[in-house]
Amino acid sequence: MSQEVTINERTIKRDLAKMRELGVLRHVGSTEGGHWEIIDNN
Repeated sequence: MSQEVTINERTIKRDLAKMRELGVLRHVGSTEGGHWEIIDNN
């Protein structure tokens, strides 16, 4: 992902962690077979 958008991998990890903390991003399903969803708070 970081190579595609030319952003440092560490920055992406930090931003994703912050999104989870704010409740904007959640994981659905099992650890190996699940997926991430963006929660629309409008």
